[in-house]
Amino acid sequence: LAHEIHASEIDESARIIATEAIHALSSIAGIEGNFTLNSGVQDRPISELGFKRRTCNILLKAGIISFSMLWFRITQGTLLDIDRFGNKSYNDVVKGLVESGYILEKKI
Repeated sequence: LAHEIHASEIDESARIIATEAIHALSSIAGIEGNFTLNSGVQDRPISELGFKRRTCNILLKAGIISFSMLWFRITQGTLLDIDRFGNKSYNDVVKGLVESGYILEKKI
């Protein structure tokens, strides 16, 4: 008996793996220790996160195409290393992620 694999099963498996990777990264570090990942978050393309067009284009040009890739760069502290991505863009991204519920601000 051969088991036929459908594209939808592969897509779902990839989504689950990406979601688990996001949560694993969030347990390693937060944005300067002030934020944590919302446990219910699922990976999404950068274009669906509501960022300004310029910000989206810069992130896409840098190869950051999904939330999981963005979160990885944030936790690694390398987001500001991207050409033409400065403090204003960084703050807009963090604010957008907080407002959309992707990341949560830690209460001090």
